[in-house]
Amino acid sequence: MTIYFDTGILLKLYSAEADSAKAIALVQRFGSPICFTDLQDAELRNALYRKNARNEISRPEFKEGITRSAERYRPGNSSASVD
Repeated sequence: MTIYFDTGILLKLYSAEADSAKAIALVQRFGSPICFTDLQDAELRNALYRKNARNEISRPEFKEGITRSAERYRPGNSSASVD
């Protein structure tokens, strides 16, 4: 079975939020790698940029989130690893 996670769940993997631990546990239940599309990559990066613009995350947290997402996802791939 193919599982796709909503950007709200993916964002919690790349930015510390209240329910990040729950999101990580949920994703890990389905194993790694997870399905990851070009649209999800764009939405995730956009969400990180918005959080940064609203000062919801620090500049170092923003850079780390962008870097980690880029390391795990390459355009054209259909999956990403999750720690």
